[in-house]
Amino acid sequence: MLLGKNKDLTIAATGNSKKKHSKYDKYINETHIPLIPDEAIQSLSESDMLKVEKRMERRRKVLLDKCSELGLDVVGTDPWHKPNPWEFLVNKKYHIIWCNVFKAASSSWMFNFNILAARHPFERLLSAYRDKFMFAVPHSFHDKLGRKIIRTYRRKGFDNHAPKHPTFPEFIRWLLDQVKQGNYLDMHFVASTRFCTPCLINFDIIMKFETLEEDQLYLIEKTGLKRVIAPEWRNMGKGKNTLELLLQFFSQLTRRELDGLYDYYRYDFELFDYSVASYYNIAKPNEIKIPEAAAIALGKVSTSAKVKA
Repeated sequence: MLLGKNKDLTIAATGNSKKKHSKYDKYINETHIPLIPDEAIQSLSESDMLKVEKRMERRRKVLLDKCSELGLDVVGTDPWHKPNPWEFLVNKKYHIIWCNVFKAASSSWMFNFNILAARHPFERLLSAYRDKFMFAVPHSFHDKLGRKIIRTYRRKGFDNHAPKHPTFPEFIRWLLDQVKQGNYLDMHFVASTRFCTPCLINFDIIMKFETLEEDQLYLIEKTGLKRVIAPEWRNMGKGKNTLELLLQFFSQLTRRELDGLYDYYRYDFELFDYSVASYYNIAKPNEIKIPEAAAIALGKVSTSAKVKA
């Protein structure tokens, strides 16, 4: 069975119906998994396969060079240099190892089988925030965590019409404090490099969210899975254009907060060739609290006055 004993995963991956009988029954193979009929198979042209192969070669080279430059290709005892074998799914029949990067189209490929799906770190972070906090299931773990974040990070006198979930800046302040204190991070927020340690595993295919439509077809072709799994594309957001959402949310952060985020996700940016430059163009200037003595000297009535940096 695909991906071990996970029946639901296998059913979704092969397009199996809940009905006992299907018109595709004749395609059942020796493992009793219904195969995809010829007329439903999707594939890339020969020229497109060559184009994607060159793309994969570039990605592997960038990864290899950056791993060496940053010293991440040496096994160590800290989380950045020690593989997490429990996070990898292995299919011996098709010789595939998969690391599931959460919020990188993972709800689609959790029941297919990519090797490594990469996404811009800040897009992935925003997707995780919206999914886990803005649209949290009532009384779920993230719903309770969100209420705790509000109690800790929401300023007194905040607008009475404030959302019942943490605002994006409140979430980011909590996240940066967790990183600073060395606390455990939810798999949805942890850096991909720390989660999958791509410098310590010899990945052949690096799929990116931005080119997933072609990348997944390439993977299916290269692994001989055309009759077993079909391309999937789910959880594409809740209505708004990605660029609009990024502008809306990241413009609420200060440059100092952006510095903190980049510092933590730096390896993800470098290993998978992403840029952070455009985010600094929309971030707010830093706010600097004036010490009490300085505030009095400046004639400020309140000691909590602020100036823009």
